[in-house]
Amino acid sequence: MKLNKLTKDKRFRYGSVSVVFTAVIVALIIVINAVFSLIATNFHLYVDMTSAQLYSLSDSSRDLLGKLDFDGKVKMIFMQEKDKIEDSIFTYEGDQYLREVHELALDYAAEFSDLIEIEYVNMYTNPGALAKYSAQGLSWQPTSVIFDNGKELFKVLSYSSFLAFDSESTTGEPIGFYGEHKITATVLALCSEKVIAYVTEGHGEAALSESFITVLESCGYEPKTVNLETISLSEIIEDEPRLVIINNPKTDIKGIDAGQRSEVDKINKILDGSYDKTSDNPTFGNLMVFGEPGTELPNLNSLLLRWGLQMNTASGDLVNETPENTFGDDETQKILPLYESAASSIGSKLTAKLRQKSNFRVAMDGTGTVTVSDVSSSGNIYTSSILNTSKGASVLAIAQNKTAVGGSIAKYNYVLVCGDSSLITDRFMLPTDYANEALMTNICRAMINETESTPETSVIEYKDYIAEVNVQRVSSAQKQAFLIFVSVVIPVILLAGGIVVYVRRRNK
Repeated sequence: MKLNKLTKDKRFRYGSVSVVFTAVIVALIIVINAVFSLIATNFHLYVDMTSAQLYSLSDSSRDLLGKLDFDGKVKMIFMQEKDKIEDSIFTYEGDQYLREVHELALDYAAEFSDLIEIEYVNMYTNPGALAKYSAQGLSWQPTSVIFDNGKELFKVLSYSSFLAFDSESTTGEPIGFYGEHKITATVLALCSEKVIAYVTEGHGEAALSESFITVLESCGYEPKTVNLETISLSEIIEDEPRLVIINNPKTDIKGIDAGQRSEVDKINKILDGSYDKTSDNPTFGNLMVFGEPGTELPNLNSLLLRWGLQMNTASGDLVNETPENTFGDDETQKILPLYESAASSIGSKLTAKLRQKSNFRVAMDGTGTVTVSDVSSSGNIYTSSILNTSKGASVLAIAQNKTAVGGSIAKYNYVLVCGDSSLITDRFMLPTDYANEALMTNICRAMINETESTPETSVIEYKDYIAEVNVQRVSSAQKQAFLIFVSVVIPVILLAGGIVVYVRRRNK
């Protein structure tokens, strides 16, 4: 009887309705939160609140990878479990940057689910999963990432490979994070037909910057360091190199008088495809030379003369630019070159689309000059300046050769000469203030094509995570705390409020 009276009591019924209603709301919040969290985790749903859209792939990456015709998937293999990577307690140097790489990898896997997938291998507890890489003599750290195309091609990158460094800095601290550059370029290199680019050594050459290597890889080249004096003709035939890069040599290459080991002769054979005389479809190579005044290079210049180009290497050939065409503290060194304007020139064709951009400025830290001659009478070689000083001197020039292969079929190859190697350093390639990367991307893509076509330049957008002030790195502990707050604290507050309402109404 007492129970029957209690259920008929208005205070009990009204209070019970409040508690039940509150409990239902709490249950709905918990269920909705759990479902949304599950969907967001599985499908990598998020809102990018950074001003530079750091956690969103650029249109250039979508364009470059979207055009890939690759039968298979590229695995990005991390050496730690996912929870460990996302943990706020860092154990290894570079963990904080590895987390940025991982976040970016999740974006790629979500955007290109048919092309890219992510795996996690604990390098300590499951070394067998890495046996095939160990067999190749490769080594890694907990902050390394392995890219594997599933067709016996793979590449191991350390966390520092995703960072940008100023080659002139003495602190060793990174100046930026360019993970999108590196991931897109690496996937392209693993999924595209391999085209070898020889990077010469043995003459005191400067190493190529990471940013220029990334440009080469994104354009389809595989850089390979070689000493042209010792490499055999059979190796050159097997590689079929499409490009030779000589970057700021301190001594001259060996000339024709050096006999069978003549580097000039080998470069000439790469340029005209004669290293493989039995081929019905020879590969005509290209050449890039970056130098600085102060180094005498008579043998190299004798090779360039055939193409109508000469690099002025005397110590007095350094350009002293007018103040209005310089920038920075040392106004006699840092210059902003002008562009070739003749509409019919090769240089103008290579920069026409680029020059439409209002911020297209190329920068160099002092430069020597390049003499451009007309040698068209000696064959089908056409020369053009690309960049000039305000005084008219050329600092970057190119020569194009047209070779008839049979009938109406023709192939094109190029020789490019620059009076300053700073053009392709990280210092001037990475910042968005300069267009060095855009220019070199356009040139590299033009050289890789055997037909006379200048492709639409698609430069991977540089996003500086380090300089982005709006980025707040959220640790897994912070995420968990927020989840507990939403799914537990708020429902408890609502439930407590419902109980208070119930008690007060009952006691009225």
